[in-house]
Amino acid sequence: MEGSERDKELMGMVEEAVKGLRRHFDTVQIFATLYDEGAGETEEYESGGGNSAARSGQVMMWLDRLMEDGREVVRRRRGEE
Repeated sequence: MEGSERDKELMGMVEEAVKGLRRHFDTVQIFATLYDEGAGETEEYESGGGNSAARSGQVMMWLDRLMEDGREVVRRRRGEE
């Protein structure tokens, strides 16, 4: 299934951002979402460049930090500091 011209334009923007950042960084991974009110769903766009193991490792580290931040909030609310 081919995307709309709008989808192609948005994906092109994401890919251009990856190219620009890759001039300065070893790896880049971009995730972007856009809610489409007409369709009632969220569209997703992602692109990256560089070593895929390094990119996935960085995403996993980010998720771990995000989860730990959430656990810290719960501990503070419970007075478990």
